[in-house]
Amino acid sequence: MTKHAPLLAKSFNVLNSFLLSVAVLIMLEPSVFLSYFPEGFIASFWSRLLLLAFIPISACLYAGCMGTLIEMASGQEMILKMNNFKDNIKKFWISCFLAIISPGVLGFFIYVFISKELLSVKAVAVYFDILILYILAYWMISGKYLRKHVRRRGKVNIKFREAIVLAVLYGIRLVLFYMPDFVTIANIEVSRITLLFSKYIYLLTFLYLSNIVLNNYPQVKENFGNRKEVFLINPLGGTLFRGLVFAAFHDYPPVFIVLKALTPKYYKIREFNQVIWQNRYFKDNVLVAITCCSFTSPDAYKIAKGFKERGAKVIMGGAHVSCFPDEALECCDSVVIGEVEGLWQQVIKDYENNVLKQKYYGTALDNPYTPIHQELLKSTPKMIKDFLETSRGCRNKCFFCSVPFLCGGKVRKRPVNEIVELLKIIKHKYKTVSFMDNNIYNDPSYTKELLTAIKPLKFKWQGYATIDIAKNDEVLRLAKESGCQILVIGYEMAGDSVEKKQGGKFVMADKYMELTRKIKKTGIQIKANFTIGFESDDIKYLFRLWKFCFLLNPYYTAVGVMTPLPGTPFYDEMIKQNRITNLNWRQYTALDLVFRHRHLNHVVFSQPVFGIINLFFFFTTSKLGYYIIMFFVAIILLASWFNL
Repeated sequence: MTKHAPLLAKSFNVLNSFLLSVAVLIMLEPSVFLSYFPEGFIASFWSRLLLLAFIPISACLYAGCMGTLIEMASGQEMILKMNNFKDNIKKFWISCFLAIISPGVLGFFIYVFISKELLSVKAVAVYFDILILYILAYWMISGKYLRKHVRRRGKVNIKFREAIVLAVLYGIRLVLFYMPDFVTIANIEVSRITLLFSKYIYLLTFLYLSNIVLNNYPQVKENFGNRKEVFLINPLGGTLFRGLVFAAFHDYPPVFIVLKALTPKYYKIREFNQVIWQNRYFKDNVLVAITCCSFTSPDAYKIAKGFKERGAKVIMGGAHVSCFPDEALECCDSVVIGEVEGLWQQVIKDYENNVLKQKYYGTALDNPYTPIHQELLKSTPKMIKDFLETSRGCRNKCFFCSVPFLCGGKVRKRPVNEIVELLKIIKHKYKTVSFMDNNIYNDPSYTKELLTAIKPLKFKWQGYATIDIAKNDEVLRLAKESGCQILVIGYEMAGDSVEKKQGGKFVMADKYMELTRKIKKTGIQIKANFTIGFESDDIKYLFRLWKFCFLLNPYYTAVGVMTPLPGTPFYDEMIKQNRITNLNWRQYTALDLVFRHRHLNHVVFSQPVFGIINLFFFFTTSKLGYYIIMFFVAIILLASWFNL
């Protein structure tokens, strides 16, 4: 879409790219929400009480949604940001509340002072909504931008073409309002359908009016459009369903923190973390940094090509790109192989001088945190909270794990005083944090020093650790005293698995149950991760694994599929033995069997079958699964009790 495209087309693009949030807003809008109740309830006193309770909630949702639409129209943001959404609610909920109740106040005035039969409250809302929406749009834009960027404000000029579009939108609203009185369709509630469409047109009209106002004040868009920009992208990846699941539970990419900290402040950073990609996100004359792992690489390549075709400079990095740099270079301008901390500032300099190299090789710095720590100290608490890493790497070198390859085969520890310094900054805002280490128990003496230092700060925390933390009574006690609530532990196999002969962390398999009891006895919960697909695994092993998980009874049980990830010895071995059956990177999610197993059939790992197996493990072996079952049983019993 070019900058000369009609405002209506731009408004459609923005609103439709925000459609999921808009749909939630519409469904929770009082008049729509009440339409799903029986007619007898709608006419009752309780419906009016529910309506009154919903109006402030609806006002908050409209404030957040409309504020976000204005940010997208102005160029301030391109996607929904929850922090901005919350700020818009705080700033404009009263304005939206007044906009929602104003038709009722005006309708009451008409009823009392003019005519009791002239217009209903619903009709007033439709007849006067363009005026109300214009006032609301101008007020919100003024509060967000005009008072800051515009010294003199003239009249808002509406062009003839824009007036025609507004008239058409107004006409559509009127038609939808009166349609149920004249149109009946068997087995279809016309009024409910027209109500939903009417609310969509309502928001489209608001966005169109906002664009008209913003076009009269070009200083606003210039303020966001003149700066150099860096796009940070972490693609959604996988199949559509799995992508949506990953997006719902996604973490903030640590590499975003690194790049933001090392990018010069005169750049505007735009972040796209596992979003459903829209064509309007593409832009020319920007620097694009895309990180990806194997299962997100197809989407990453597609996005990279889209930006490159439009004239942007595209740099790719991450685990998959580090393994297959030449594959990535078919879609981008440059690749970063390895860690980016020691490279990014040089990449920016080369970009500005138009001398980007095709390949940048990053070495595993002894202290990768030095370049970014000072920047983090000046950052927001949210940014600091998302980058609480006390060490990088893992002392175990499991044959199926890519961490040793990604971290240069060594463990680097962050000075404890730096961790304490960061925690003190965020203490006033956050009481619970997560450490992102691959293994917080890499070095027992360091872990002891760390836990002793953070104990007085009284945080609640969770992190990843190996089961042998339970062998160290002092460290385990300090973990609990310092606020540890949950440890995520990779058991991978049942205690009786013959795969324990591999050595490494698996030599402790015989003591899994004993060590787990020690951890649970301190009051620390366990999230247990298991893997199916070791060489000796068969169908009978699935039952033995379930039995082991049932006796273990962790807080959360997760089961994955052994996957030959690029960069691992396992991948190299499967390639050598010609046992890779699938190089569709989208399926490298640890949820599909992508190599020829000697005992397990691929049917067991098909999407529906393995999904059922995973859910069965979760609901029948974990405490959280039990709680969810108990909740639904309670709902069913209550419903039957009240004959609902």
